[in-house]
Amino acid sequence: MFLKAFLTGYGDMVKAKTDLDRLKFLPQRVEDGVFYNFKGEDMFKGAVKGLEDLNIELIKEDRVNDTSRFTQALQRDYFEGFDKLIGSLDGVEQSEQSDTVEEKVDPVKALYDVVEAGDKKAFRSLRKELKDQWFALDDAEVEDAIFDLSDAVADKDLEFAKEIVEGLGQDLENPVETPEEDEGVIADEQSVDDEVSEIVEDIKSAIDDGDEKDFKELIAELKEIDKKSYNEWKDAFVAQPEENSEEEEDEVVKEILEDLEAAVEENDEAEIKELLEELAEEVGEDSDLYIEWSEKVAPKKEKRSRRRGK
Repeated sequence: MFLKAFLTGYGDMVKAKTDLDRLKFLPQRVEDGVFYNFKGEDMFKGAVKGLEDLNIELIKEDRVNDTSRFTQALQRDYFEGFDKLIGSLDGVEQSEQSDTVEEKVDPVKALYDVVEAGDKKAFRSLRKELKDQWFALDDAEVEDAIFDLSDAVADKDLEFAKEIVEGLGQDLENPVETPEEDEGVIADEQSVDDEVSEIVEDIKSAIDDGDEKDFKELIAELKEIDKKSYNEWKDAFVAQPEENSEEEEDEVVKEILEDLEAAVEENDEAEIKELLEELAEEVGEDSDLYIEWSEKVAPKKEKRSRRRGK
């Protein structure tokens, strides 16, 4: 059941990252088979077939919406209810009629929740489902749409995602049926190859963007499904060297010295004092440059003091 796999995978990710924002996109309650998240949104646009009699509240809404911290206690209490929900899905009776096909949750509908959450990892898990959904369309158009949807996820741009889907001519009320795969082993192998290729493409993008966090997450995913590719890419990210701030510091010191020279010419004692303090902060009072300038302006002060004493 796609629903169970989707919820379980997303729940595992929330637990691993203790991410309060992602948690709000998981179910808060189920009423007559309709799943509501913590934003009060109908997650799957109507009751899930076969679960119309299911009613369960996983946790009180305010336990999540009125807090700013994902504590261990909150995680324990929420996932206690979450596990009960998953158990209810396990208990759903499967029809014994041979001509009855289990209805899957439309991945396009699930996509919109993923876009709102800006969850790149969840989107990667949906890509195969989306490609299967759009199998009758032109392959190039589908690839372009998947590429654009990854941008929509990164930007949390729900409207853009809807435009992309509508551009493919998808009728969400009458989704295209996914063809059955007669040769499961071959299909599974192809699925793995496709997933590896997609993750590698994302790894390349993470490297180009200098996004080390995303790179590490992608490498961890790759390790789980293909050790050979993992070994090829695990050391591919080269951290960008820290920006050398010496040039910036030199520019600051240069500006202070220019202002100091102007202040000396104008005999502006207040400005001289303030600039000497700035110079000390930049280069230190023990530096030759600071000592040189302190001595350079000191005689002028003494001479002015003697002139005022006459």
